[in-house]
Amino acid sequence: MCIYPNASWNNGVPEHTYYTYGVHKLYNEYGQHRIFNNQTGSATSQLCINSDGTNCTGKTQPYTYFDYDLTPYNSIRLNPS
Repeated sequence: MCIYPNASWNNGVPEHTYYTYGVHKLYNEYGQHRIFNNQTGSATSQLCINSDGTNCTGKTQPYTYFDYDLTPYNSIRLNPS
């Protein structure tokens, strides 16, 4: 899963890239960012308000992207299915 520094593809250069399942904390992320779930198979991703990966958005399916205001989110969760 990739996070881009604004609501664009940033010339194909993500700000953060995550490769493992589980919860990953976000630090100092504010404003609009493009979130691209480029995981394979049926793996999903979620943005979470709490830093422990709880109080999350709905699951984003593989090969899907959205532009989010990351200000209220403190972690992301990568799910194997």
